Amino acid sequence: MTRKKKPVYRKLSRLLVTALCGQCRTPVTLLVYGVAAVLLLTYVSGQVYAGALSQKIAVLKSERHEYKEKLNLLTSEYVGLTSRGRVTNYCKNTLGMIEAKDGSLERFAVGFEEIDYLEPADFTSKQPPLPAAYGFTLNREGAPSP
Repeated sequence: MTRKKKPVYRKLSRLLVTALCGQCRTPVTLLVYGVAAVLLLTYVSGQVYAGALSQKIAVLKSERHEYKEKLNLLTSEYVGLTSRGRVTNYCKNTLGMIEAKDGSLERFAVGFEEIDYLEPADFTSKQPPLPAAYGFTLNREGAPSP
């Protein structure tokens, strides 16, 4: 007849029970208590570390929420300050500017370019509004000339 082998976990559990009850020799009992202490310490330190990380995550989430609120507030303030009506009112009231009518508005752009020495122009020909000798030209389309 073949004899059935007992599973390993049965042998281990019997060893642990006998060691914890004090029925084993002293070195085996100390070894079992030491292993149990190390396992318990590992579990507790893992739980403490997980708790600290969860607190840190909660603090970071609340900071993120505060920063999002500040961003929304600043964005709405920016939109309010840069609205066309507010800028127009500021220009009228503070700077004393007046709004131009459709026909009276003519846009000019001043560009700068280097020009060599020019010969004096004829007085009979039409002169540009700014002397070309200074290197400035006027462009009626609103963009600087090349």
